[in-house]
Amino acid sequence: MKPRIGMLIRMKSGDNHYVIGQSDINAVKNAGGLPVLIPVMNSTEDIPEQVANIDALYIPGGPDINTLLFGEEPIIGMGGSRRSDDIYEMEMIRQAAAKNLPILGVCRGEQVINIAFGGTVYQDIPAQYPNPLRHRQPDPGCEMTHSVKVEKGTALYALCNCERLEVNTFHHESVREPGRGIKVSATAPDGIIEAIESEDGRIMGIQWHPELLQQEGGVHTAVFKRLVELAGK
Repeated sequence: MKPRIGMLIRMKSGDNHYVIGQSDINAVKNAGGLPVLIPVMNSTEDIPEQVANIDALYIPGGPDINTLLFGEEPIIGMGGSRRSDDIYEMEMIRQAAAKNLPILGVCRGEQVINIAFGGTVYQDIPAQYPNPLRHRQPDPGCEMTHSVKVEKGTALYALCNCERLEVNTFHHESVREPGRGIKVSATAPDGIIEAIESEDGRIMGIQWHPELLQQEGGVHTAVFKRLVELAGK
């Protein structure tokens, strides 16, 4: 039986439809997992049952996160957010972690993981960080446009066995202060945090979009294979 990978899906802004990228689903499926779509809802009452019916959790990219949830007021560069979605996802992450389920978050997913454990994010890198790289590429998602440095001794390093990776980039927020039990596993040349993980490595957050780099193989496919492998144990 394939490991069941719970994949959070959100209501499209201004629409009445839940959405998730086909690339997210394909990345999980091609890694050997069974995608199980979990709608983000207004009430958190069903989360215990949802967590009980999956073997791992995946949080995809998406919109900005309500700043009040990490103790800040919104600045001018802050984009749109949906507070109820943020609350639901953070509670889902906490309950999945309490059950020791492996968790992978991509882009916004990485940031939500960090906030769920008490961390913070930069609301808008160009406005809040000195001399940043371009972190919002105009190029297609399959193009890698900057590098990251991978920290030795991390689960991410074990996957790539290298200190330098090339990645794509589509964000203006990023992890600022890591949350409780969260450590940095990769940074961009400008110092922006590009990946985080829990001390035991079962929770991993990736700022770039590996689901769009599946044709490149390597660590971009390995993070999904690892999620599925951990889910099957």
